[in-house]
Amino acid sequence: YNEIENAVRRVIININNKFRTNIKLQRVDQHEDGCAGYILDRVQEMMVSCGLVIADLSSGKPNVHHEIGMAMGMNKPVILLHRGLDEKKIKTNIPSNISMMDQIRFDTHDYEKLGNDLTRYLQNFYKL
Repeated sequence: YNEIENAVRRVIININNKFRTNIKLQRVDQHEDGCAGYILDRVQEMMVSCGLVIADLSSGKPNVHHEIGMAMGMNKPVILLHRGLDEKKIKTNIPSNISMMDQIRFDTHDYEKLGNDLTRYLQNFYKL
């Protein structure tokens, strides 16, 4: 999981440096406000203020699906990431309404592919 986050973070840093943008990566489970409040409140606050949601489906955690649904309900663009190329596992672990969405899929340790694909997606999204 940390390697995926690190790859995403590197992409954002590179894009910010190259295009002089100010894209910020925020994780809902990492905050600096000292608050131990209800995490769903932070998810909603972050989604309202964000321009784009990146969701990693690799863990198979159901809360990610809930957060994707929230983003969709707020008409937020969503980038889905998935580590692993086994179609059978993907179909088993990802509901059909999510699996039909565009995804950046990459082999288990192919973080270079993830970085390249995510860079292209973000450059297109932000029209850079």
